[in-house]
Amino acid sequence: MLIRHFLIAIVLSYPFLIPPSIKAQDDLTQPLPSPLPSPPGLRVGFAGDAPVVVLSEAGQIQGIAVEIWQEVANKLQLNYEIVSYPSVPDALLYLGSGDVDVVLGTVTVTQERLEKFDFTQPIAQDELTLLVHSSRHNLWSTIRPFFGWAFISSVGVIYLCLVVVGHLLWLTEFRRNPEQFPPQYTKGVREGIWCAVATFTTVGYGDRYPITPLGRTVAGGWAIISVAIVSSLTAGIATTLTLAISQSTTEQFRRPGDLGNARIAVIADSTAEQWARYYHAKIYPVKNFTSAIALLDQKKVAGVMYSRFFLENHLEQNPQLPYQIASFGIGIENFSIALTPNSPLTQPLNKAIFDVDTQLRFKRISESWFNINDDSDNTDEIPGQ
Repeated sequence: MLIRHFLIAIVLSYPFLIPPSIKAQDDLTQPLPSPLPSPPGLRVGFAGDAPVVVLSEAGQIQGIAVEIWQEVANKLQLNYEIVSYPSVPDALLYLGSGDVDVVLGTVTVTQERLEKFDFTQPIAQDELTLLVHSSRHNLWSTIRPFFGWAFISSVGVIYLCLVVVGHLLWLTEFRRNPEQFPPQYTKGVREGIWCAVATFTTVGYGDRYPITPLGRTVAGGWAIISVAIVSSLTAGIATTLTLAISQSTTEQFRRPGDLGNARIAVIADSTAEQWARYYHAKIYPVKNFTSAIALLDQKKVAGVMYSRFFLENHLEQNPQLPYQIASFGIGIENFSIALTPNSPLTQPLNKAIFDVDTQLRFKRISESWFNINDDSDNTDEIPGQ
């Protein structure tokens, strides 16, 4: 499922999904120039996380982003030199200084970056979410719900009602029915409460019952009212028992609003940082995903905000880690190719990205990295092949 999630994001990045803030180029339907003269000394930088950018033991740069660039570069007949960087912020610094002409990998588009660089239309989209510590069950986590406000308040209200009804039964009965409701306050109220309990639980032992009209009115009214209050007051108890039996614990993050004042690790200057600021989280900016995970390992942060695809891939590759992914999404981030301002390559790259043949090749590149064999994809044949 996680693989399909990323593949669909790559293949379906069409113009109507593109935020208007991205510097789109006009006339994308024009035929591609052939060949396109490469700028002298074209340098292409790669930065990001596996499997988009992978640095092999031999020092070679591999990954989905590398093969996607090779596909586009071959289509435009570009000559280039590949350079790798330890993080996207580092690569963009070199892009800003002019030491590199193109940067791609896990490069997200933000308003601040749009003011500094040109961007192509997105080559992928994904959902932002959180990686947090898994809930651990112990004896305290099992019995803790019984000390919660829902349980205590429900039990307290029921007990208070029983005491009140017990007093009313005793007051209406002890003069004409002293055998069952003794005149002595302690003994009489005790029997009255017992009668109220028997009525409340619909057990009706019959050892204590009112005989006066007023006493029967109190008991009958209590029997009717108890039917209504049982369903509402016991709801809190039922919830508590369900949590205890299933050994569930309350998650710290249930919705984006829970990010307020939470310590969250994000990639510096990324879309994740923008969303973390929007929800007033305490931001811990880092250069790459590895550094963010290190902070989570050390429990210096409560979560890591990143692309769902990469988080799912990380857990799939490391199933022993005590982490889980939040059940909610926070926002959408676009992965694009960054270029120097007013680059002559921006428009040709956009045209190449939207070419149907290129889209299908992008999909097959991703499939090859995960060894996907899906018969349903057999209809995606590239024309002319």
